[in-house]
Order: sequence, then C-alpha cells, then structure tokens
Amino acid sequence: MLKTLVRLLVLCAPLYALAASAPLGMQSPPDAIARALLGGRPGAIAVGLWRDDKAAYAELRRPAAGAAVASEPEGDSQLFEIGSITKVFTGLLLAQAVERGDFALDDTLGKLLPPLLPAPQALKLSPEVAAITLRQLVTHTSCLPRMPANFPDLNAANPYPGYSRAMMLAELSALKPQRAPCAVEYSNFGFAVLGELLSLRYGQPWETLAVERIIKPLGMSNTFQHLPKRIAERVRVAPPFSGDAPASPWDFDAFAGAGSLRSTAPDMLAFGRALMAGRGGPLGAAAERALQPLAPMNGGQIGYALMMRGPAERRTYFHSGGTGGYRSQLLLMPDVGQAAIVMVSNAEANADAFGADVLAARYTINDTSIALDAAALPEYAGVFRADAKIAFTFVVQDGKLYGRLTGQGFTALTPAAPDVFTLPQYGAEFTFGRENGKVATMTLRQHGGQIPARRTAEPAPALAFDQAITAERYAGHYLSNGEGAPKLDFDVRAEGGQLSARLDQQPLLPVFPVPGKADRFAWDVVAAELQFERNAAGAVTALALHQDGRTIRATRAANAPAAANTGAPAK
Repeated sequence: MLKTLVRLLVLCAPLYALAASAPLGMQSPPDAIARALLGGRPGAIAVGLWRDDKAAYAELRRPAAGAAVASEPEGDSQLFEIGSITKVFTGLLLAQAVERGDFALDDTLGKLLPPLLPAPQALKLSPEVAAITLRQLVTHTSCLPRMPANFPDLNAANPYPGYSRAMMLAELSALKPQRAPCAVEYSNFGFAVLGELLSLRYGQPWETLAVERIIKPLGMSNTFQHLPKRIAERVRVAPPFSGDAPASPWDFDAFAGAGSLRSTAPDMLAFGRALMAGRGGPLGAAAERALQPLAPMNGGQIGYALMMRGPAERRTYFHSGGTGGYRSQLLLMPDVGQAAIVMVSNAEANADAFGADVLAARYTINDTSIALDAAALPEYAGVFRADAKIAFTFVVQDGKLYGRLTGQGFTALTPAAPDVFTLPQYGAEFTFGRENGKVATMTLRQHGGQIPARRTAEPAPALAFDQAITAERYAGHYLSNGEGAPKLDFDVRAEGGQLSARLDQQPLLPVFPVPGKADRFAWDVVAAELQFERNAAGAVTALALHQDGRTIRATRAANAPAAANTGAPAK
C-alpha cells in the first residue's frame, strides 16, 4: 500500500458534490432517499430524518445479487462504520474538557504531552510541533500532514490497527512542519493525536471516554468502536462493498479518535438532536460550545470538528465519513429543528449527494441563463488558485466553458450573467472579477459559503475531454504480482473522454494526461503518475505506478472490464 496515495479516511465536505438524479430534500420520503442513493449497488443503506418534531427512518438491504429488501431500522437496525464522523465525537470530548477547565484551546502540545507520558517515555518535540495548539488540531490548521510519514505498508483492506501510540509519538518527535497556523489541510493524523491526548489526560482509552461521556448519557446503545462479542451484533453489521466487490471492515488503534465508530441511524439521529439542543439539552454547555465557529474552512467555517455553512442565524452543520466500504453524512439545521443521517455500506454510493441537495435548497444561487458568444469564452480560461492545495481550472472546448476543482473532473458551466457561470446541478456559482478590464479573479459561491481564487500563470490543459481516452483503450482492472511490493488492484475507468483510477478500496479519482508523454496520466491530489504500457500490436496490456521514487507494475486482467464511471466528484 502506498501511503501517500491512499486516502485512508475520506475527506469531508466536498466543495461541490454531485447531486442525486432528482433533487432530494428534508421532506422527501426516507425510502425514496435510500433508493436514490443506493441505486442498483449491493449493500445496505439507512436514512434517518428528524423533522416536524418526529423521526422518520428507512433502511434498504440488497445482497450482492438480488432485489432490495426494506426494513424498519428502529427494531432491526444494521450497523455501519461512520468513518470521519467519529471526529465530531472527539471534538465534543474536547469541548467537554474545555468546559471543565481541564484543557484550554490555546494549550500547546509542548505544554501538554510530555507531562502526560509515563516516566520512561521521553518526548522531544521540534519547536514547530511543540507550538501546535488544541485549537489548531480540532480545526485542521495544525500543519500536521494528512497521514504520518511512518504509516506502515500494511494490509490495504484494513490499514489502521497496526498503527500504535508509540509510532505516533515517534512521528511527532521526527516532524518539523511549517509553524502553525497553516491554511486548512484536513489531517487524520491531527485528530489521532487529539484523541490520544484526551486519552492520556484522563487515563482511559479513547473508546471508554466516548462511551462514558457521550454514548451512554445519550442512550446510544448501538454505537461501538469494538463490537460486543454477542453474535447478534456481528450479524447486524451491514456487509461492506466497493462497487460490486466485497470490501473489508476497518479497525483502529491510535487512530481511534479519527474514524473508528460504528453506529445505527436511530443512534446517530439521537446524537445530532443532542448537539442541536445546545446548553439546554443532555450534553449541556459542551454542545453549545461544539457549535461555535473557530476557524474558516473551505469557504465556510469549522468548530469542534463540525463543518459549517451559511449565516449565523441559518447555519448548517455537517460532517461526512468514509472507510473502505462505507460512506456516511450527518446534517444538522438548528434554525428549523431538522437533522439527517445517511449511512451506506458501498464505497461507490454518494452519501453526500443528499446533503448537497439540502444545502442547495437552503442557499440558492442565480438560476438564470443567458446566451454568450463563444468568442468571449477564452478570456475565462486558465488556472485560478485559492491556496496551495485548491485550484480551479477552466477550459474552452466545443464552444463551451468547462470547469473543474482539484481532485474532480471537468463539467460544462452555464452562462448566467455577465462574468457569472453556474453549475445548477451542484448549486455552484462562479463569478469572475476583472482588474484593468481583464479577468483576474474568480469566486465560487456554493451551499452558503464562498471561496475566492486568483488567476495564476499555471498552464491550463488544451482540452477538457479527449475522445481518444476510451474504455476500450484503457479501462479495466490491473493486478500487480506482489513481488517486492504490495499486491494492488488498480481499477481504471473511462467515460466521456476523461479517465479515473483508484487502488483497491480507495476513492475513485480523476487522472489527467501529462503533456508531451503518451499514455501517461497524473493525479492532481498527490504526486503520483500512471504510465500505460502497450504490446507490439499497440494494445494497452499493463500499467506502472510511479510514486515516491518507487515503481509498481500491474498487468491488465483479461475479461475484467470496469463498471461505468458514475461521474461523482471525489470528496
């Protein structure tokens, strides 16, 4: 497993997420939401809605081959891994600690960590790591990387249980990051550190803290890190899938606070309602604190792990999650007394699509369209950068302007007004700004947030789509032989002149042609490239992954075409 390419917990809050085929909303029947999001995929899905002061649920289960079976989740709920929604529990544990006076948000790792470690464990931190605060950890502004450099090459099907506290402390001792605060960089490692810090402070495992301080007080009898030995609980775990292929459950050690929990729709709806109740609810002042913004994030704000969009009086709180075969999203709207939880046991199901529809309805954009002379489009083409990690790329092709965000594919934009284009299906509006009459800036407005970006000198590709990129030419499964490297399954897909690829149970991400290099494609979210190899007859028969100075070859499997690309943007 190549740790720099593996996106081990799905990044939450995509800047724009694919909407369902027909818009869904809080007044939609839960079973309609479940059927739309699961589609024809195998697996299970649970939907829970709190609206009009009562709960509504639906659950569907579809075996690997067969029709969907509906059930009532309250009496027979299946358990799902909730992935990064676990971070909201860790954030709430920190809010409780701050309320007690046990921690302050501006406490640093240098102040807290060394005294909490057992006597034989000496810890020497660089000045940069020692200066990291709890506020920076909980808001992803600590400068810590997404994943630690010493994350081992373990089983990609269940990657986390081998990473221990000792390995975490060793990595913290070796790190010399940029001095915080940094621009937001989502960090699973940062939340793992925060979870272990809470564990050290109270002398209990993270799981025990979550159970005693959140799960039991809220009566969440079906929320666990480690499943009970009772057979009934194990039978109720929704079998995970990645597309049509079975996936594996994930287990955690030192990363428990970043993504370890399993839960049900009724339990998660109870958790969401308790947060919305604020100071007057069962979580008391810590719930009110957890909903307060602490830092900007992706065009919105972030508090104690919860993402936020919209103005203070009409704020939406949310967090998404994903592990190898599960996707989930939690939505809270206190101003209208509504909450929602979606959990699905197939990594290809877009759980965020429901939230995208809800946000698009709450925070509307320009819904007009105008005729625009194609000759005017080239002035908008180029690369506009929001920060070191996020860029918007615009390309003119076939008389249309296409745009994409880092980690996502191109989509045609609709002219809505002078210098304004929209993606109505995403609830996204792009407004270009001029300086001295020339297009120099761009601002994305979407879902109650906005992200400004400025034109750069970076070259944009000549084409958004290349009709030479076809499924027949590139798509399929490519299998490594495992000699001197991990055994990997590369799933390559092509649709509409764009190519996407993934390894094993990782998210499907677009790859883009490397200029001047035939059959070579690169990810834009990580420094890694794929070189396709041809036989004497010119047919693609293998690929080579180039990353971190390593090369891994994989052979194209015979009679193993990839499924159709859903076109869903990466999270």
